[in-house]
Amino acid sequence: MLKSGSWKSKDFIILILILQVIVYFVVYSDIPTARIILSFLYLMFVPGIVILKLLKLRGLDLVEKVFFSVVLSIAFLMFIGVIINEIARLAIADPLSLNLLVFSINTTILIMSLLVASRGDSHLSISLHSKRSKSLFLILLSVSLFRLLWNTCSECFWK
Repeated sequence: MLKSGSWKSKDFIILILILQVIVYFVVYSDIPTARIILSFLYLMFVPGIVILKLLKLRGLDLVEKVFFSVVLSIAFLMFIGVIINEIARLAIADPLSLNLLVFSINTTILIMSLLVASRGDSHLSISLHSKRSKSLFLILLSVSLFRLLWNTCSECFWK
């Protein structure tokens, strides 16, 4: 029996694959209540947990892990949605279709899980107090705000 927090790489990949099979089954079998509840739980926690394991943030208690996993999951889903919409609309008429979204999200989560498993015990520490992290955060925030203002103004003036 594994202790909580001591996942072996193979067990982690197997768990992710089982969860993905369940999500595929529930989404495509079109069971309304199960589709909503299981997909919501999967999409709100699994991407964030995989990202937390990928970043190897240490010293977080349970509340912080849950909070970060939900926030990272939401950010991940928004990022994947934007990427799919921007890239796929060049070749596909309906880029945000259910099939493409489910496949892309699950494939990306699986790739990130494989990265976590392949890294093993390599430690990637993230210091949120370094100058580099603060400047990266400010750059990303500035670019995001600029893009938001650009999109808002372009919709108003160039309809």
